[in-house]
Amino acid sequence: MGSLQEFHTKQDEWAGVYRDEVGVVHREKAALLEVAGETRALRVLELGCGGGQVAYAIADRGHWVVAIDLNSRAIEQARRLAAARSDDRMTVILGGFCEVALDGQFDVVSLFDGFGVGEDEDQRRLLLRISDWLAPGGRVLIEVYAPWYWAKVAVTQSLRCYAPDELYRLLEPTGLKAVHIRSGGAYDHNTGIYREQAPLGEAMQYIAALEQI
Repeated sequence: MGSLQEFHTKQDEWAGVYRDEVGVVHREKAALLEVAGETRALRVLELGCGGGQVAYAIADRGHWVVAIDLNSRAIEQARRLAAARSDDRMTVILGGFCEVALDGQFDVVSLFDGFGVGEDEDQRRLLLRISDWLAPGGRVLIEVYAPWYWAKVAVTQSLRCYAPDELYRLLEPTGLKAVHIRSGGAYDHNTGIYREQAPLGEAMQYIAALEQI
């Protein structure tokens, strides 16, 4: 868990992402948690919540969200956002994913940043924990960095990258299966242009939707 904390600390130092206001990108991620046409309030667990912007946007959509991060600076911002709400739909917890004790199970578990820190066995331990947290019929959304993109750019990548077939093998002992892959965006370092949606073979990352087997 020390390497995970170091990753998020450096990420905040470089980009200051945990101090951003709640914006369009956070609300777009929050919308991904819902199946088309879904109207019920969901119980959501957001792992690696950072500054709490996505969690805040999830709560704005009428869901109940428990947001966890082990970066104390990020959690301070998340707690400020939670305190600014007029409801109790957003709960913020400082702690590590593999140590924190949570009550009940969740309809959705999300990890939009931080998957891939450490070795394959670290990811499997986390995925096993996620499977235990998931309510029957629930789903998981994880953001996975794509090896084909990071292998060709001259940028240091701290997260372990997985192609979809590698992710499928990683999932085999976890009780989870991938049911959908959604391509993410791509940044062209030569032109400085970022495309919000790119073909999977060109994307920087993708979001994998998982369900219990």
